[in-house]
Amino acid sequence: MTLASYDRGTIKPALDALAHIRLANNMRGCQCAATQTQHPLVNDSLLDQTDMNMTFPRAIALLLATALLAGCGSFFKKKPEIALSGHLTGSVTYRERVALPPDAKVIVSLEDETRPERSGEFIAQQVIEPKGQVPVAFDLRYVPAAIDLGHRYAVSAAIIDGNEQLLWSTDESIPVDFAQQDKPIPVTVNRMLTPVAAPVPAPKAPVPFKCDEIGLIARFSDGVVELSLPGDRKVNLPQVVSASGARYTDGSTLFWNKGDEAQFEMNGRKYTGCRIDREPAPEKPAASFK
Repeated sequence: MTLASYDRGTIKPALDALAHIRLANNMRGCQCAATQTQHPLVNDSLLDQTDMNMTFPRAIALLLATALLAGCGSFFKKKPEIALSGHLTGSVTYRERVALPPDAKVIVSLEDETRPERSGEFIAQQVIEPKGQVPVAFDLRYVPAAIDLGHRYAVSAAIIDGNEQLLWSTDESIPVDFAQQDKPIPVTVNRMLTPVAAPVPAPKAPVPFKCDEIGLIARFSDGVVELSLPGDRKVNLPQVVSASGARYTDGSTLFWNKGDEAQFEMNGRKYTGCRIDREPAPEKPAASFK
């Protein structure tokens, strides 16, 4: 069936309705070049130019396409950019009715958790020595340039005592919505059944590790580990608080020591099978490093 089978009284109201839709879009400030230059408002002249032998389904398709073009300004409006403030605020508390130790420290961390197969990439951390009891307020500052709004970020917290024993910790990290960055983040930590102390070898004592592909030597000191890598390369990583083990990272390189085992990541690559090498430590790490 063609348009010629329908009189102008049937088609004209539909075209007029379409014209009103497009006019309303223009009044809202739509800036769609296609509708402004290639598709003027539907009027009698457009109706007169319409091929009356056009099939009715084709005509309906033309009307729908024109309607979509009319509203394109609404569909393709750019989302407003988020201006990162450079800090996240909130408070840390726990459920138990017990007092914080006088030498307690509260540690709040921000990490990039975009890649589920890897540990979170360290972004920022704040260490607080509270003057009172919970809740303990935090103001975690970060570098806005380090944030990719297409990634997933999360906040975690822990409470340790003067002996670096882990007393409370978050079981699961809390997702961060930077669109609501001014909204305080409440963090509840859970008490450890047994206080956990991160084992730290004697200062500057070389500890050889052998991974599946490379060997490396770790030298631990107060809050820092120095890694000697193949090719006479050395990397110093600061320690950050973790729920288990001794974790060291600068945001891109990670060394996580858990007893005789370790996790090592560098340049986006994860090296597996890292364990303490019980054989006499060589002067230089074995194998090649890429």
